[in-house]
This record gives sequence, C-alpha cells and structure tokens, in this order.
Amino acid sequence: MQLRLINIVFLLLIAVVAQAQDQVHRIAKNINKTYNYKDGYEVNIDGERAEVYIEPGLDNTIRIDVEVIAKHPSQNQAKLDVEKMRIMITRHKNKVYVRNYLEQGESFDKPESQLKVIYKILVPEDCPVYIKNTYGIAEIAQLTNSVKVNSKFSTVNLENISGNIDLMTRYGDIIGESINGNVQIGARRTNITLRDIQGNYDINAEYGLIQIFASAGLLDLNLEANKSQVFLFNSDLEEFRYDLTAVSSSLQFPDDLNFQMVSPEVNVQKMVFTPTTEFFPSISVKVTFGSLQVNKSSKVKRP
Repeated sequence: MQLRLINIVFLLLIAVVAQAQDQVHRIAKNINKTYNYKDGYEVNIDGERAEVYIEPGLDNTIRIDVEVIAKHPSQNQAKLDVEKMRIMITRHKNKVYVRNYLEQGESFDKPESQLKVIYKILVPEDCPVYIKNTYGIAEIAQLTNSVKVNSKFSTVNLENISGNIDLMTRYGDIIGESINGNVQIGARRTNITLRDIQGNYDINAEYGLIQIFASAGLLDLNLEANKSQVFLFNSDLEEFRYDLTAVSSSLQFPDDLNFQMVSPEVNVQKMVFTPTTEFFPSISVKVTFGSLQVNKSSKVKRP
C-alpha cells in the first residue's frame, strides 16, 4: 500500500514538472507614434518576422502601433529577448520609415525566445505605402494611390485597392480581391489568387498555382508563367480577346468559344479568339512547362 502511494506521488510530480516545462510565457512591449499627414508623404516599412496590417484611418494622420512579442518557457528569458528586437520609427522629409531588427554584435546574445512583431498602421487612403518583409504577413485594404510590396516567405493580402500596385514575392502567397489599377507582379514559387480585378495587369510568375477571376473592367492582362498551373475564370468569356500560348504545356478552353489555331509548331499551341465587338479588352497568356485552363465563372456582385 505504501509503495503504491509513493508511485502515485512520483507520477504526480512528473506531471507537474512536465506541465511547468510546457508552459510558455508571453512578454510584450508596445511602441506608438503619430505624424500629421501632408500631401506627398509616404510610409516605408522594413520588417522581419512581422505581421503588417495597413488600412485607412479616420483622420489626416499616420498612426503607427507596434507590438513586439516574445514567447519562452522562461519568463526571464522572454523579458530579455523582447528587448533585443529593436524598433525604429522616424521621418525624413516626406518619408516615414518603420523598421524592426535584432540587435547585433559580440556583446549581444541571439534571442532564445520566439519573437514576432505586429504593425498596425492607419494612413489616409491616398497615402503611398512600401513594404519589405521576410517571414511574415502583409494585409493592406482600401488604399487608392500606390502600393509596393517586396516579400520573401510571406503572405500578401490585398483588398479593395486601386492605383499603382507593384508586387515582388518569393516563396509565399498573393491573395487579392477587388483590385483596380495598373498592376505589376513578379513572383517565384508563389501561389497567386486574384478575384474581381479591373485595370491593367502585367504578371510574370514561376513555379506556382495561379488563379485569376476576371470581371467587367479588366482592360488588359499580360501573363507569362513558367512551370506553373494557370486557371483563368471569366463571367463574360466572349467579350475578351484571347491570345493563348502553351509551350510543352496542356491547354484547355470552353468548346463554345471559336478559338483558332495560329502557326502550329512542335510542342507549341497558339490559340486566338477575337470577339465580334468593335472594342474589347485583351488577355494574353503564355505558359511554359505547365498547364493553362480557361473557364466560365459566375458574375461578380459588387455592392
């Protein structure tokens, strides 16, 4: 009986120690700064392991809220590490710079905690923004001027954006909805999903899954993809001119569109469809060592 009681106590002690080891302490620090906005100002963000959220504010200011989070089983270690992540917020003339980085040097030990930085930025809707980010997230909504993103190992979400848009990504995802403007995308090992797009698009992609849902208002789409799967969805297929090229790739399109073969070559399919209307938007797609499929989709209902 006594031996059994000792075993029970021993097992309870093991459980308590294991639970203590599994416990993670979360330490956070916050930095806030606000600038009065003037025409011509722009915001530049240089992030690493950062989540960046940008949307319009209610007044004519640039408001920057930054939270640095450290997680570690040791509370003391988390407190030490959260201070190792440096945050720089400054303005030089018309540019507001925001940056996070780890302190370096022989006197600084590498952090042992899991570190994350969260930016919540409010700007006037016509304020241009530029984001450079690695191992993170960028979510941008309801801006109307200029958006530039250069990211690696990150997800980029755009919603209700208009103006000039320039995206460069590697090893991540691009998800965009209700985008209208002049758009340039350069992507490598990136999956791209664009819905309800209008304006002009120039996309160069390699190694990815690309899904594009066109809508009325799309003026021109020029897509060149290498070693990728491309799916085009359009509610008004017959109202667009198509110039499709598949090099060593599969090509599928609806039977009810009267595509014509152009200059057949070995391992190359070139298909063209021209609508009967006088004016029409143009979709030009070239896929090499991949696949291309054109499909009809339902109409987009805008508010």
